[in-house]
Amino acid sequence: MGTLLAGASFLLLMAGMPERQFQAWGWRLPFLFSARFGGHRPEGAAFRLRDAGLPRGLPTQQALRLPVLEAVRRRPRALTLAVGALVVGNVLYFVTQTFSLHYDTAVLGIPKRPMLCATLVSLGVQAAVGFAAAVYSDRIGRRRLCLLGAALCGIWAVPQIGPLRTGSLWLIALGFSLFMLVYALYAGPLSAYLAGVFENRFRFTAMALVFNTAVMIGGALAPVAAEGLTALTGSIWAVSALVAATAVISLVSLSRLPEAYPDRLGQDSAQQPIGQETTGAKLGRLTSANERAEGTRDDQGLR
Repeated sequence: MGTLLAGASFLLLMAGMPERQFQAWGWRLPFLFSARFGGHRPEGAAFRLRDAGLPRGLPTQQALRLPVLEAVRRRPRALTLAVGALVVGNVLYFVTQTFSLHYDTAVLGIPKRPMLCATLVSLGVQAAVGFAAAVYSDRIGRRRLCLLGAALCGIWAVPQIGPLRTGSLWLIALGFSLFMLVYALYAGPLSAYLAGVFENRFRFTAMALVFNTAVMIGGALAPVAAEGLTALTGSIWAVSALVAATAVISLVSLSRLPEAYPDRLGQDSAQQPIGQETTGAKLGRLTSANERAEGTRDDQGLR
């Protein structure tokens, strides 16, 4: 929804000022507005920085001074697989919302405003389907739906190129929307799934490390790689190969990541009635004992 609002703000500016002014300084206005709305709420930053990642029931003295080092030392394999699981989503998203937008405006000559409207429609589809997928994943399992979505991302990478090459705005909007639909099936439950993979002690840091690394690899490089492959091969179909290859990486990574324990989603035994202990809490207690006994073997994932 945030991306949808950002795109809408640019569309309004493009419609309300001459093209020359927008290119010169108008495009900076949304960034200034975002700084204003983000900076006048210091309590938001204080909330994030205070006991970040500590669930209820975890004593404060158990907090780590350098959680990033603990995460890298104890869970390098899980961190690597989590980054791999996120790669196809970042590649697909930025290929659709950045490279395809540039290709259709610069190569096919479609005006920018209609193309921006097409991307906004696809973002609306993503928001609705992503929410529904996240809710539905609680019933059928998060990893199962993530695997299905990642597979569909790789499959749809081939027919997606067809609407892009037609030059028809309606077909392009339809292609964008279908691409973001399969992306939302994969991305909707992914954050909750990955959060349950890491221990409470460094979950906040591990998730930040995973998501930012995946954005740098998949998001920052995807448009550049797509443009380079198109120039090298002389065909836009090379972009399909790029998305399909990253889909394979994410499928392999997701299949090798462990299922999340219930207690690692915040359902601690401390929140249960006295004298009762959930199966998830028992597994978490046994896992903690194994971690203390086995030490370096913890990077092999949750057992």
